[in-house]
Amino acid sequence: MIQRRDTSGRLRKVARYRLRYCDQDGKWHGETKERLVDAERRKAETELQLADGAWRDPRRGLIKLSAWIEEWIPSRHDLRLHPCPPERDE
Repeated sequence: MIQRRDTSGRLRKVARYRLRYCDQDGKWHGETKERLVDAERRKAETELQLADGAWRDPRRGLIKLSAWIEEWIPSRHDLRLHPCPPERDE
């Protein structure tokens, strides 16, 4: 068990709960939750999704940062490059 200091400075024991599940392809996945109730709830949700065929690997949606930036920067008006600074009337 891990010990962590709370806001009052006292040491508290911190338990972590690990859940493991096997997807349709036979590949094992795991998650860690701090509360038993959260781990049990996530396990039930995952088993239901696996049974329905609705489960998707969360890592499959990951894209490279460089690809995301190329899409994101043009959408930001405050980050666009301007050819010349605005003129000031002085």
